[in-house]
Amino acid sequence: AIKTYPNGKMSKYLNETAPIGSSVKILGPLGSFRLEENEFSTLILISAGSGITPLLSVVTQTLKKRTDKTRFILLAIKCPLEEQLEKLQNTYDSGRFSVQFLKGGRENLDSTISGYLETFAIKPTQQIGCLLCGPVAFMQYVIRLLKKQGHSRHNIHAFGFDDR
Repeated sequence: AIKTYPNGKMSKYLNETAPIGSSVKILGPLGSFRLEENEFSTLILISAGSGITPLLSVVTQTLKKRTDKTRFILLAIKCPLEEQLEKLQNTYDSGRFSVQFLKGGRENLDSTISGYLETFAIKPTQQIGCLLCGPVAFMQYVIRLLKKQGHSRHNIHAFGFDDR
């Protein structure tokens, strides 16, 4: 069984078109991203839709390590896992993991991301990393926005986009 999300394109597609008993090939995890312990003081995570999946994996694995002090700031756009992320945020109330959900679309993305980063007083430095996952056009847009704000492209990793 596949849980259908109201705005989930893949879950809706599979539930409406795949006959019961169908097989689905799933790849992954793939890619070149590796996070060293305490490599960044803060990781800014920006996801769209199911792009939350690899970012959530990075967060949960890192938060389990008591010696890693990385702080995570997540901006989740059209996220299907809000309840799970809120529980995770409440579990780590030391401020190591903060999440904000954005319901809108691309029309207010620029000001929302900019405002969100300003809220957390994020100034681009070598100790700030950015992880992105979502549709290619979304990641290209966010990369341009982060570079415009002064973030080094070296410290920005776009899952699926940089792993080709």
